[in-house]
Amino acid sequence: MDDQRRIVGSAMHRIRTTDPVDDDFSDLAPLGDLIGGARVVALGESMHRVHEFLALRDRVFRFLSREHGVTAIAIESGFAEGLVVQRWIDGDDEEPFEDVLRHGMTYHFGACEESALLVETMRGSGSGSRFHGLDVGAGGAGGTRIIREILRLLDIVDPGYAAVVRGRVLPLYDYLPPDDGGIAWAAPALHAYLALPEEHRHALTAAIARIASRIDALWPQYAESAGDEAAWTLRRLADTARLGDGFLTAMIERQAGGVTPSSTRDALMARTVEALLERHERVLVVAANGHIQRSPMLAPPFVTEPFPTMGAHLAASLGADYVPVATTFGSGEVWLHRPGPDSRPGHSVPFTDWIDAATPRSLDALLAAPAIPVGILGWRGLPDDAPLAGLLDATGSTMNGDGEILSAPRTAFDGAIHVDHVTPWRTWLADGG
Repeated sequence: MDDQRRIVGSAMHRIRTTDPVDDDFSDLAPLGDLIGGARVVALGESMHRVHEFLALRDRVFRFLSREHGVTAIAIESGFAEGLVVQRWIDGDDEEPFEDVLRHGMTYHFGACEESALLVETMRGSGSGSRFHGLDVGAGGAGGTRIIREILRLLDIVDPGYAAVVRGRVLPLYDYLPPDDGGIAWAAPALHAYLALPEEHRHALTAAIARIASRIDALWPQYAESAGDEAAWTLRRLADTARLGDGFLTAMIERQAGGVTPSSTRDALMARTVEALLERHERVLVVAANGHIQRSPMLAPPFVTEPFPTMGAHLAASLGADYVPVATTFGSGEVWLHRPGPDSRPGHSVPFTDWIDAATPRSLDALLAAPAIPVGILGWRGLPDDAPLAGLLDATGSTMNGDGEILSAPRTAFDGAIHVDHVTPWRTWLADGG
C-alpha cells in the first residue's frame, strides 16, 4: 500500500483550485501536455451533479479556450435545446435567463449556479466560443423542441413545408404529459410513448424520416438562401431527430434483438462531435465517464451486453485526435432524487447521501491512495514496464456513483483528474412532488 501511495503520488500533479474564475492556469499545464494537439478533448464525470466536477468543467474550458485554441464546449445535453443557450450567449434575450437554463439544458443540468456561471461567462467574454449540446432531445423522452427548432429555420428557408410540419407533425406529440416541470418528467413521457398504438409510433418515425430526407436533399439550397450555419444546423437537427426516434423505437425493438437504446444515444453524440469539427478546430466534450471511454460500456447488473460508447466511435474515427480524461473521486456527499409517496408522475424529491471510499481495485481507489485533494494523472504513452502501468493494469473498473463500470483504464482513458472529496452541485431544484 505504501508503494502504491508513493508511485501514484509522485506521478500525480496537484491542481491548485477548482475555482472557475481563477485566472492562474499554471496548475493545469500538465493537462495541456497530456492532450497535445488532439482536436477533441473529452472530460468525464464519474457522477453527475457534483460541484467539483462542474467547477472543473468550467475552469478547464476557460483554460483550453485561452491557451489551447478550443472554441467550443459540447456537453451531454440535448443538441436542439443547446441552440437556446447559444442564442442567449449571442445576445438574444427572447427568453429570460432562468428559462434559458431550464429549456437549454436537458436532465435539468442548467438548474445550478455552476451552469449559470458558465453561460454568463461565455456571453461576457467576447471570445466567440460556442456552446453545444450533444444528445437526443428532452432527455430521450421525445419532446417537441427538436421539431420546433427545425420549424424556426424552415420558416425562413422552406415556409411551405414548415406549414406542413406544423400542421401534420406537431400534433403527433400530443400524447406527451402536459406537466413537464418535474425533475423526473422523462419517466412518464417515456411510458406514454411505450403505451402508444403501434400505428402512432410508426407515424412518428415516418414523419421524422420525411423531414430528415427533405433536409438532406435540399440543404445546399437552404445554405444559399440562409447561409451555411443555418443549413448545417438543420442537418444536425435532422440527424438528432432521426436518432432520437431510434432511441425510442429501440426500447421496443430490443425485445426482438435490436440495439440497446443507449447505444443509439452514444452514436448520435459521436456524430455530433464529428460534425462540430466541420466548424471548430478544437472542441471540449463533457459527458459521463461511461460515454467518453474508448472501451465498450459494461456495467453489470444494469448493462450486461457491451455496446460501443461515444468514445469508441470517436476513437475509431479520430484516432490520436481524441483524448478522453476521466474524473474520479474518493468519497463525499452527493445529490440524488427519488419519487415520494405523494409525488405526481414525473416529480421527485431531492436528497443528499454520503458515498464512502471507492471499491477496491477500481481506478478511483487507486487514485485516492495518496490523498491528494485534487490532482491530474496522465498515462498516455506510458511504457508497459513502468511501475504505474502495473498498478493501473491491476484495476478493472471506474466508479459511477456507488456502482462500477468495468474497463481497463489504460485502454479506456488517457488520464484522470481525481477529487478526493466531493460535494453536491449548487442547485435550486427543490421538487417536492
